Amino acid sequence: MEAGTPLAQSIEGLPLGLIEGTDYIQVAVRIQPDDLLILYTDGVTEASNRNGEMLERDGLLAIFRSLSMDEPARMANVLIGRLREFRDGTAPDDDCTFCILQRTD
Repeated sequence: MEAGTPLAQSIEGLPLGLIEGTDYIQVAVRIQPDDLLILYTDGVTEASNRNGEMLERDGLLAIFRSLSMDEPARMANVLIGRLREFRDGTAPDDDCTFCILQRTD
């Protein structure tokens, strides 16, 4: 979540992981029914292909925008496949972890 989003609110507390000497920004967003929340590690956006190009945030957003949002479990399988396609046989050099959550009131 970008700190400048109109839905952002300031919150207090600790980040999930801490790296000494790093400044952290935290925001809170109230998700609405049927909204999806996608959490991912930097290994996803820093995934590289054979040419050394990284997927980066824009590449990940392009993948998500092409997915059907109806079934989060299916989205996960498709995302894993798309990351493999992007890497084109290049082994990951970091963990590629993500979590897709959907609010279902």
